[in-house]
Amino acid sequence: MNKWEQAIFEIEKAFSARSNGNEGMARVCARRAANFAIQAFLADQQVDIQSQNVIQLLNDERVRRLVSPQMVLIFDHLLMKVDANYQFDPSIDLLAETRALIQGLQGQTAS
Repeated sequence: MNKWEQAIFEIEKAFSARSNGNEGMARVCARRAANFAIQAFLADQQVDIQSQNVIQLLNDERVRRLVSPQMVLIFDHLLMKVDANYQFDPSIDLLAETRALIQGLQGQTAS
């Protein structure tokens, strides 16, 4: 399974976790999906960034310069933490945004 396929598999797991009422696991899977998608995108762009840590990739200015401002906003949302009650900002659908990130990175690779 290549990195793009892993990204799609993880985002599907995220939606499955959400449908089973496990929003925490859904967020974990969304971040893993983003990690695989970013790694695939960087490989396709022949950009050599050694980190495989999603937090480092999302914060890396070299990566951020390669993507659109909308994707940078998704990066910022993926970096957000839950509050003291383990709740995430309800105005942000991290799973939908991560799916859009995957599609956007794939589209940017194709063009």
